[in-house]
Amino acid sequence: MIDTDTLLAAIESTAWHLRQRDHDVDEDVIAQYLDWRDQPPFDSDWTAADALVQARKRGLSAQRIEAIDAESKQVRQVAFARALRVSDHDELAAYLSDDAGLIFEADRLGIDSAWIAALLRRYERHAAPFGPLL
Repeated sequence: MIDTDTLLAAIESTAWHLRQRDHDVDEDVIAQYLDWRDQPPFDSDWTAADALVQARKRGLSAQRIEAIDAESKQVRQVAFARALRVSDHDELAAYLSDDAGLIFEADRLGIDSAWIAALLRRYERHAAPFGPLL
């Protein structure tokens, strides 16, 4: 099971690394990064990983889904707040918090996905994930 505090610290650190000292350069770097995330293979791989998580939830009781969703919402909110604080970029914070939620839910559901594991490894190395992860 992943340590949520470690995951959140990795998300925050990645956002911090994307934020450079020159604000004008920061905006260009972050805009380019967000564009890269929206392109294949990252975008299609992320969507497939999310579909895997959602499919696994369908086999659970309503109470279990509610509990996982509530925990995931809390992780996403904290990830968003921490990423926003260090980057001052709400769109970046939203993307990174979605990643935190995906990683968290996959872990709680016991999903063994090489792609999600690679996504987590990127964050653990404080490297902004995009492009092919495998």
